[in-house]
Amino acid sequence: MYTIQSGNTVITSGREKMAPHSASFTKQCFIRTPFLFKGTPVVLVTISTVETSTAYVTYGVERDTNATNETRYKVSASNNTVREETAGCYWCDYIIMGELAEAGYKK
Repeated sequence: MYTIQSGNTVITSGREKMAPHSASFTKQCFIRTPFLFKGTPVVLVTISTVETSTAYVTYGVERDTNATNETRYKVSASNNTVREETAGCYWCDYIIMGELAEAGYKK
């Protein structure tokens, strides 16, 4: 995880491995960051691989409202040829940017 902080604003980025979800054409990962945000931060994700030419499309980025002492998102994606079996390792690259809550950062 990489982080840049300026005043009360933080930008954090990283990479998580996608895992098969309910079928091989759907994948999911969880993004966890120790930063607590005021309001809703901006979340950007891309799904990529170097092993195949099959593209994945993000269909869900959900904030876990039950997470404590961290901010956690579930990212869900499906290949662009629905129901076609897909092998290979896929990665979720992300950037999260937002204003820190008063609690800010939990170790």
